[in-house]
This record gives sequence, C-alpha cells and structure tokens, in this order.
Amino acid sequence: PTPALLEAALRQALADGPLAAVVLVSPSYQGLVGELAALIAVAHRHGLPVLVDEAHGAHLGLDPRLPAPALACGADWVVQSLQKAAGGLAQSAVLLQGPASRTPPERMERALLWLQTSSPSALLLASAEAALGHLHSAAGSRQLARALDRGEALRQRLRRAGLEPLVNHDPLRLALPTGPLGLNGLEADAWLLQHGVIAELPEPGCLTFCLGLEPPRGVERRAAAVAAAAPGAGRAAAGPVQPPALAPGGRTGAGARPGLAGPSAHRAPGPGRRRAGGGAPVPLSPRHSAVDSRRAHRCGPGRLAAAATTAVARPDR
Repeated sequence: PTPALLEAALRQALADGPLAAVVLVSPSYQGLVGELAALIAVAHRHGLPVLVDEAHGAHLGLDPRLPAPALACGADWVVQSLQKAAGGLAQSAVLLQGPASRTPPERMERALLWLQTSSPSALLLASAEAALGHLHSAAGSRQLARALDRGEALRQRLRRAGLEPLVNHDPLRLALPTGPLGLNGLEADAWLLQHGVIAELPEPGCLTFCLGLEPPRGVERRAAAVAAAAPGAGRAAAGPVQPPALAPGGRTGAGARPGLAGPSAHRAPGPGRRRAGGGAPVPLSPRHSAVDSRRAHRCGPGRLAAAATTAVARPDR
C-alpha cells in the first residue's frame, strides 16, 4: 500500500482496539518493492513495531542497482528466506532484529521457542550461515554483480524480441505478462517446459522467472530463440506493463474505502472468535505438482503478493 493507505487502515483498525504490530511483505514474488521507509515511519508514529517479510530480498542493498533492505529502512524485525535469493538450502531462513528495535532479544528468543522446534537442523543452520557469509563477502558481491548484469542483458534481449517484461525493482526476477500478448500463462508455461525453460511461478496472466545468483549458462541465447519460436511470436504487444495500483481494502471505484488491504490482511482471532468462512486459506497461485520437482532448484515455494501487503495482529487478551 501507499503510506496514506496504511495510515487510513491503521486508524480504522485502532478504532476497534489495540494492535500488536504491522507486517509488511516486500519485495513481492515478482520483484516489486514497497515504500518501506515511509510505511515503517507510519507504523512507528502509531507506536507499532514492524516485521518485514523479506523472503525474496536477502540480496537487497548489496549492489547500487538494488533497493535498500528493510533493516536500513527502519524495520524492527526482518525475515529472510535464504533459499530464494542467497543460495541456501530449502527451508533455510533467518530472523534479523533491527538496531532500533525496542524488543529485548530475550523476549524474541522466548517467543521463538514457543513456535519452533528445540532441536533445529544443524544442516540448515550451517547452510544459513554459509549463505549469508558468501552473500556479504567480496566473492558474493562479484557473483551478484555478474548475475544482475546478465539479468539486465536478458531483459534487453527480450525487448528486442518484442516481449516487454514487467517493470520492477529486481533484475533477478523476470516477470513476463502474457495477457497483453493474448496468451494464457499456464498454456505458455506448458509449452516452455517442453523447450527446457522453467518458470518459477506460472499464472494465467504472467510468468515469473527466478534467475538466482548463478543464472543458467546460455540463458540469454535460449530465451531469444524460444521467444522467436513461441506461439504468437511477432505479435504486437500492448506496450510496457506497469504494476497495478493497490485499491483501499482491495476494492476499486467509488465504493472503495480504507481498510485492511487485500486477501493477505487479517486479524489474529481473539478468544471465542472464529475466522470468517471457517476454513483454511486457499493459496492464490496453486503450484503444479507434476512439475514442482523441476522448479525446486530455482526459488522454492512462494506466494503471489502485491508490492507490499499489510497485516495487523492484535495482542493477546
């Protein structure tokens, strides 16, 4: 959301009772980054700590071409999934605490003991340490710079072939809208799989590719060849596609009003309160189980999110 939308949402939520924290998701699966510094400042003005789900952004801030990381924007806590952008093993993740956080580390450690196993995997811990150590080393910086160079070169090659990627903030996330080409993204994904090109997140209107720190060799040449042979090649595109504006409360038009934005926003249920609908949430973008194993070496499971979605949780009563 925009800072103004978050301000309106928090005012509305606080009118119903106290809140525990604000949760922001940035970057999204497609490499879109929210206005974190301004959003965090809004939450802090209301006395609320901020947790940022930065699962797809462990590499942010490590190259001038990338946006600032959440910690540099003032976040109190940040969660990073090292399998998605740092070369860690699947399920390796870290929780980082910001230098200005007012939460005592002992309290956070106690809370984690309530939620996770007391016997963590030594393999995953070692992977997390190695991934972070490499990412922040001189060798990791050089590797990231090369990957960004190749990501930008791939975008230029696709544009010359008549395909316009989504304008985002992360060159390592290539989101290709298929709707403007008159193509169904799921059908295009099936065709690409036959030609050895794997989209990390296929959707009806978009294909998202995760290049990672070490894009496959020859990816630029293969992408150009596939683009030329793709169904509908040479068809005039509808021009650059910009990310849609987030409507207040997930609604558009004159009836839109401030509220918790989108399906990711929710309150933690209090005693005796049931979740609306009574059922478990349904993933926005179900994965294809038949090809999951072929995609696993890219970024691992994820979810579609807007540039930054918010959720607020009430303190225990």
